[in-house]
Amino acid sequence: FVYPRATTMKKPMIAIAAAAAVVVLATQVSQPPALSGHSAKLKDAQGLKAKIQVDEVGGARTTIDLSYSKPDRMRIETDARLVVSDGRTLTVLDKAKNTYTQTPLDRAGLLRESGQAGVWGWAGFFESDPDKLFKAAKAGAGRNFRGVPTSTVDVTLADGKTLTTMFIESKTGIAKGFQIVLEGKQYIVAAETIEVLVTAVPEETYAFEAPAGATKVEPHAIGDVGWAQVATIF
Repeated sequence: FVYPRATTMKKPMIAIAAAAAVVVLATQVSQPPALSGHSAKLKDAQGLKAKIQVDEVGGARTTIDLSYSKPDRMRIETDARLVVSDGRTLTVLDKAKNTYTQTPLDRAGLLRESGQAGVWGWAGFFESDPDKLFKAAKAGAGRNFRGVPTSTVDVTLADGKTLTTMFIESKTGIAKGFQIVLEGKQYIVAAETIEVLVTAVPEETYAFEAPAGATKVEPHAIGDVGWAQVATIF
C-alpha cells in the first residue's frame, strides 16, 4: 500500500484504491451480524481515531496514526507520508522528499486514501453503502486477536480475488484489525488503540502546515480506480 515502511530498503507497498468516479457494484452481500454491526457503527460515528500497526509477515512494521471526522475530514500519517483533508483540499506530503501536493477534494480522492490497505478495514466511515466494499462475507470462528476476543469474518473484496479476514472485537463491535494477502505477501493490521466518537474530532486536527523548506509539486495523474482494483505503488 502507499505507506512505505520504516526501512532503508525500498520495497513495494500495496494499496487497495477506492474511488467514486468508477463505482464497482458488488452483488448484494448478506453480511454476518458482526460485520453489519461494524459497518453500522462506522456509518453512525462522527469521529474516529486509531493508532495502527501493519506487519508484513517476515518483514517490517509500519505505524499509522489515523483521524477521521464527518464530513470528509481525514488525517493519515506514517513516518514516510502524511495525508490531510480539511473537507476542501486533499494534501499529500512525502516526508523523505519534503514535497507535497494539493488538489481539490473529491469523493474519489477521499475514498482512495481511506481505502489504502493499511486502513481499509475502517473505510466504511466514509462509505454509506458497505456492500460496495465486499463481494462476499462469511462468519468464521471466534478468536483472540491481540489479546481480545473477536468474531472473525472472511471477506472477499469487490475484485472477487482479494481475500481478507477481519477481526471484530466482541466488546466494542468494531474491527480490531484484519489480515490480508496481497501479491503473495501476508500483512497483519492491528489497531493498538481505536476510538469511535459521537462528536467530530477538533477541526484543527485537519489543518496542514508545510514543514520548513517543503516544496509544493504537481500531483501525478492517478486516474479513476475502483474498490475492486488492487494497485502496487513503489
